[in-house]
Amino acid sequence: NYTGVIGNGRGGVGAFFEVSPAERAPLGLGVFRCRQAHLLKSIPVVHPMLLLVLSGTKIVSLPDRELRHGAGGLFSIPGDITLSVTNLPERENGEYLALVAAFEPELLERFRQAHRGEVSLERDNQWTGAASDELLWSLIQLLDLLKNPNVAKTLAVGRRLELLTILERDGLAGNLVNQPMSWRQRVASLVTEELERSWQ
Repeated sequence: NYTGVIGNGRGGVGAFFEVSPAERAPLGLGVFRCRQAHLLKSIPVVHPMLLLVLSGTKIVSLPDRELRHGAGGLFSIPGDITLSVTNLPERENGEYLALVAAFEPELLERFRQAHRGEVSLERDNQWTGAASDELLWSLIQLLDLLKNPNVAKTLAVGRRLELLTILERDGLAGNLVNQPMSWRQRVASLVTEELERSWQ
């Protein structure tokens, strides 16, 4: 699969650190990296997100269970929740590395409207799964937009909708799309819109 490709080189996560936060913002992507075991408690998750482990192991602690995945594993995490996580570096390379894709409510609603009646949005809300080659390739294509930030804003929405379509096909979109927007998500979206305006 393409997990190693995403995690290495200029065509992968490496490109993420070569551009400014403003240039990578349209992609909705983030990177988690550490070289020591890292425990994070009571993390507030505002918008639904997909997390792909590229190196090491991630443990997500929920009130009723514990979820664990190594490289190539996916976490489909709903928004408006609080959870705790543990990041464990890989023994061979001494690094934990994960790619995160967040989906704001407006994008999710656009997906629901575009695919109404075409895809099943009533599947069980699966929290974990394995990354298919198609999904990994879709993430590579999204990361590839970092090479040309001038077109990223135009093409990123289409790439992210494509990613959601693949997740739905793989049965991993339930946690992302089967959730009404909470008041906290509405406030977060409004604040983001205000910050992104061009002020005189």
